[in-house]
Amino acid sequence: MQQQAATALGHHLNDLWYLAEELSMSSRLVHPNAMLLHLAAEADDGSPYRLDEPYRQALRGMHARLAATAVELVGHVPGRRPIGQRNPYRSPGELLADLDVIDGALRAHGVELGVAPMPATTRRCRRRHRVKLRLFHGRGGTVGRGGGGGGGSSYHAIVAQPAGSVQVGLRLT
Repeated sequence: MQQQAATALGHHLNDLWYLAEELSMSSRLVHPNAMLLHLAAEADDGSPYRLDEPYRQALRGMHARLAATAVELVGHVPGRRPIGQRNPYRSPGELLADLDVIDGALRAHGVELGVAPMPATTRRCRRRHRVKLRLFHGRGGTVGRGGGGGGGSSYHAIVAQPAGSVQVGLRLT
């Protein structure tokens, strides 16, 4: 049972780490809400490289808390070592609440976890300057055979494009 718990915790720790790597949004470019700023401040991340990156700070703090939880539950940190020391989560609900803060802040910016629509500023600039966008989507294989690897279809490639992004056309190969 402990090995399964270590494996599950390791996956969650890796997911938090990589999510922090992907969410490098500077507070100079986005306006984080108060809950995200509070979560970032609680992380006590003194790195000068992340001072203006509240998402990374918050996620690094969450990673440290989950790592402390792993030490309590399985005796070690499966995966990457945390940056800093934090108190462990006392319940899964505490971790879920922190994830909800991240998700809510992202939704406030128009981005859902796992979905990255075309930023509104890109759409505005494109309309203002009358730029028409043509997307190229190389999938391997021929479209008639459903495109390349993974059994994906051209339909899935087309509907996966950001809303309003295809003005001139979409080329699949």
